[in-house]
Amino acid sequence: MVRIIFWNVNNKDLTQLVCSLATATTADVVVLNENSVSSNSTLHELRATVSPDFLVPSSISEKRFHCFSRKAKLDTSEVHNGFRTSVRKLHLGTQQILLMLVHGVDIRNYDPESRQEFAHLLSSEIQLVQEQQGTEKVLLLGDFNPESVTILPKSVGLGAGGVF
Repeated sequence: MVRIIFWNVNNKDLTQLVCSLATATTADVVVLNENSVSSNSTLHELRATVSPDFLVPSSISEKRFHCFSRKAKLDTSEVHNGFRTSVRKLHLGTQQILLMLVHGVDIRNYDPESRQEFAHLLSSEIQLVQEQQGTEKVLLLGDFNPESVTILPKSVGLGAGGVF
């Protein structure tokens, strides 16, 4: 079993809490959204307080998501990034799935039409990456912002998140 933490830290330095949570859950992957702390600083703390095995997988862009993996064999390298998404490989034994990280649009800054358009674009993006990577297995994780979840198209096949 792989344990993954996803946390939107809202541009707050919650490094010590992240490390405590990673220790308590024996997390294999830690994903931070809206992290104002540098990846290098967070990695240093994860290595010092949780496990020296943590690493930063290869990434196209680290602007929205900071990803850390305890096990290199999981290969959580980024294969696609979008407007508010990052798609990473995730090797689980002999299976490869796609780990899609999502930072949904929020009700304060986006009107209902924009949020619905984001949901439709997300559905299309999932299908595109599935075709490009040759797999239908996707683990969708993220900060969906409650209003965005209720408008995900039926074709996505889930509400708040899951594997499909």
